[in-house]
Amino acid sequence: MPWRGCENVASSGYDARPRRCTTTPTAQDPVFLKLTDLEARLIRREKSHRQSEPDRVGDPVDQLQAETQALRGEIETLVFQTEGADSRQRELYVDVDTRLQALEEGQRQSSAVQLPPGALSGFPTDRRRPLAREWLAAIRIITRWPLTFCGRSLRGVHDSV
Repeated sequence: MPWRGCENVASSGYDARPRRCTTTPTAQDPVFLKLTDLEARLIRREKSHRQSEPDRVGDPVDQLQAETQALRGEIETLVFQTEGADSRQRELYVDVDTRLQALEEGQRQSSAVQLPPGALSGFPTDRRRPLAREWLAAIRIITRWPLTFCGRSLRGVHDSV
């Protein structure tokens, strides 16, 4: 029961017994009625919150799961595309490498000096004959080099000087 008008003497250091206390019936006490009303409202809100809470918690979880599945699908697609691009790049690399090797082989064969049939007949048949072959090859490379790299011949440069 609520106490009204109680003065506690213990706070002043004297006798700890309450003095001049009166009680009001519980049904008439406005504070008790207000507290009872607030407690009932709180209980109703807690019940409604508990009932709707799984819906509120479940929705974000479901949404996050759906987003996770979508992201996994995108990752799988990107991995597939990357693997395809890697294999295609490997194929292109092999193709380019094969073509370069063929060009280099063709260049080696074309750079091997093909001397005209009587070019070495004027050289003696002694130990200097291999050197003559190298000299003729060097002359041929020097005269062909500007055509390969510069687009013009040394003959034209020498002719203009």
